[in-house]
Amino acid sequence: MRRNGWFEPGAPILFSIGAFLILKDLNLERVTYHVFAYSMLWIITDLLAHLTFTDPRPLKTAVRGMGGLLALASYGFLFTESDASFAAFGFGLFSLLFLTVSLLYRRATLFYAFTLTLPLFVTFVFRIFELTKWIHPVIFIALMYYAAGFSC
Repeated sequence: MRRNGWFEPGAPILFSIGAFLILKDLNLERVTYHVFAYSMLWIITDLLAHLTFTDPRPLKTAVRGMGGLLALASYGFLFTESDASFAAFGFGLFSLLFLTVSLLYRRATLFYAFTLTLPLFVTFVFRIFELTKWIHPVIFIALMYYAAGFSC
């Protein structure tokens, strides 16, 4: 990447091409896998660029926007996923990623993505084990969020 930052979108584009080739080589051709991999790559690449480069990044909004759109599309595909274990895996990774992003960017508004994704992860984990009483752990998570916000 150059000092002026105009080549920043090149890294996630090349990583996406690499992910496409790896997923094709592994015969993973479901759209859910592809969109999930691309969204993770775009968000992680932006996070690494944020931590690495101190110079102004004029295209950071475009890269973050593309990562956000891919993450939103991935959410939609994970909701409609028939395999609950992959949906739980996806929401679990999104939870960890959004927690990391919100802490490293030091922006409280980014924490909302984590608070949305964690109950979805718990719900899909309970769906894997065919437990129908999934609402109680989600209520417990909501109470923890409330207690954390009340104590601040």
